[in-house]
Order: sequence, then C-alpha cells, then structure tokens
Amino acid sequence: MRLNHRQYGILSSYENTWFVYRNQECAVCEEPQGHEALYVSEGISFTAQTPTVQQCLSYFNSIVNHNHMDSPPASKRPSRASSATQISRPSSTRVSPRASLSKGCSSLSSGIQINEQPQDFDVDDFKFDTVLGEGRSKVYLDYYGSSRIALKVADIAKHGEMLPELLNEVSVYEQLSGLQGNGIPRFVCHGFVEDVLYCVGVSICGTVANGFTEQQKQKLLETLESIHEAGILHNDIKKENILIDESGNPYIIDFGFSTRNCSPVARMEETNLLLSLVENT
Repeated sequence: MRLNHRQYGILSSYENTWFVYRNQECAVCEEPQGHEALYVSEGISFTAQTPTVQQCLSYFNSIVNHNHMDSPPASKRPSRASSATQISRPSSTRVSPRASLSKGCSSLSSGIQINEQPQDFDVDDFKFDTVLGEGRSKVYLDYYGSSRIALKVADIAKHGEMLPELLNEVSVYEQLSGLQGNGIPRFVCHGFVEDVLYCVGVSICGTVANGFTEQQKQKLLETLESIHEAGILHNDIKKENILIDESGNPYIIDFGFSTRNCSPVARMEETNLLLSLVENT
C-alpha cells in the first residue's frame, strides 16, 4: 500500500477477507512522527452472515468514495529502507491465494468441503470465443477439451474478494451434484490460470428469457425447492441468473453468493422472489 500510494486495501485468503486502512494523521494514530499505522480489521469469513463479505465490501467502498482518500495526498514519507519497522502489521503473515489453496481445499471454514482439487491451467488450455458477461470477473463462451462451457475468470490480484466467492461456488456445485445438468449447470472445472487468474467453468445453459411458460415456472420452483432442501440459499435470484436452453429447459445459475443459511423464512422469501420474477417477466 505504501509503495502504491494507497490508503485503503483488501487482503483475502480462501477463508477470510480483511479490510486495511493506512492512517497518515500521525497526531491521531499515536505513532512516532513520520510513521504510518496500518489498521487491519478482523477477518470476515466468506460464509459469514452478519455481516457478509459483500456487505462489508459495499460499506468499505462507500467510505472510500465518501472520503476521496483512495490515493492520499503527498506527504513527508520516511525512506523505504526504514519503512518495514514503521508500519504496524497484523500478526499473521500474508499468504498468497495460491499458497493457501496448495495446502488443500478440504479445510474451508464452517464445514464447507471442496473435493475437486483446483487445477493449474495455461491460457492455451482454453479456446475463448465471446464475452458473455462482465463485472469484477468476466464470463466467456469457451471450449475446454470437447466441452462448450461458460468460463468465469477473475483477476484475484485485483479482486481478491472474488476468490472466496469462486471457491464457495465450487463447493455449492459439489453439494448440489444431484441437480447438475437438470435445473442448474453442470460443473466442469476450476483452478488457476497463469498463477494470477482463477476460473470456474460450467456447462452452457442457454440465454436470458423474455418470458416463461407455466411448465418452466413450475420447473424453476421445483429446482429452487431442491436447492433449499439441500440447505443452500441462492442469495442472488434475478433475471440474469435464470436461463432457458434451446430445448426450453430452465436453469438457475451463479452460486457465488450462496449461503448455507436456509431458514424457513429465508426459503419462503427467496421462493416468493423467484415467483414474482417469473410472473412479471
């Protein structure tokens, strides 16, 4: 953060996300003159409910945007040689996402298990076609071996918070293995691409619908009920996450924000949300 002239930052492992603030107001931070304190939040588990990582990220972004301090003004800064002793650091050593994953994915917090180990990919392993969607990550229409897939790719060097979401999505697909290809996409692959990118590949499930038949509505409600019965709350029901394939089969996609909190109230609220969506599309 010092070298990049940044005052706010995010540190993420495969289990937790930390939010970081570098204070230059020396009179307030009780550091010796010229020193800069580095404040680090408690680790937020990617399965946390109150608050979720996404809620923390939204709040953190609002602070940055409100204060306009993402790039702090120039100030008297000590020499690089002495900076290591002048910044208060968290007690734990920073571990890269790749190093954390190499220890095995079966130890994710809150009992979440990932049995399918991440792979190491080269860019040449994929034949990229078109971009299907874009945000913090990009979703490509891609050819992987003999499979035509939707490949979600995130630059975790820029968006470290994406790694827990992607790993969560993989674990959900594994937990919903009985639904794969019948109501939700079929999970294909996940892993690192050229060390700094992380990808999750699933089967192509069609396009966003402009309307639904009664049969499609019933199938979607049955699929969501099966997801709930498996103890999963989708948490991102919206038009873009409901697809219809060429044969008219509907699918619920994108489980990056899914949680294992599936209380009867939460289930009913999500079911009503889906029902409202399909009735008004």
